[in-house]
Amino acid sequence: MPFAAKPRGRALGFLLIILCATAAAQDSGARQQNRRTPPDSVLQDEYNAIMVPSSWADSLYLEAQVAMAKQDWIHAVITLEKLQLVRPNYLNAADQLVQARANLNTVELSRVGPISTRAGRLMAYLLPVLSVGLIVLIGLLPTSRARFELMRGNISAAARIYERMLKRSPHRLRLYSSLADIYLMQERRDEQALSDDEAIQWLEETLAREKRKLLSARTEGDAQAGGTGGAEAAAND
Repeated sequence: MPFAAKPRGRALGFLLIILCATAAAQDSGARQQNRRTPPDSVLQDEYNAIMVPSSWADSLYLEAQVAMAKQDWIHAVITLEKLQLVRPNYLNAADQLVQARANLNTVELSRVGPISTRAGRLMAYLLPVLSVGLIVLIGLLPTSRARFELMRGNISAAARIYERMLKRSPHRLRLYSSLADIYLMQERRDEQALSDDEAIQWLEETLAREKRKLLSARTEGDAQAGGTGGAEAAAND
């Protein structure tokens, strides 16, 4: 038994030695492979150098320089971004792209100021015109003139305006209530203004008269419509 165990132990020892040597060889090979394989950025640069002709990169760089000289920042940014895609580390294209973007932002911000200034000037010009138009409109509309006189405290002038409007358009029923309110606001009586009782009586009579006119006109219209319908029915018979 002791003699049989010794060969078996020797075999296991040799097997362990072989496994350790194999693992060491594989680890050494992997390290050498990693040292030989360049980073992805280097591979990308080499790929771009092979696939993208240098003349194209030179042309894009020159185009960007011309655009920056003309202060055409939009064109410069677009061209430099193209150059960054095909040749990321081409000369100082990255720094120039940062500069072109900064200049483009400055130009865009400077355009906002004149626009707001022009809008302010336009409003400053339009406000007086609109004010004059509003004053003219107030002067043309009798009801607006009457309200304006009421705001000024000139009740008599407002009453005269409503009286003239009622003389021209007695069918406008809303004017009667407005005129009655004006009469009630007056605290005095004179020869030209009616008393409160007389004003109310006059308004009631006028309203009743207007209602009778409306009812009469409606009755006549219904009668005419009925006569026309009867005549048409007789003609059809």
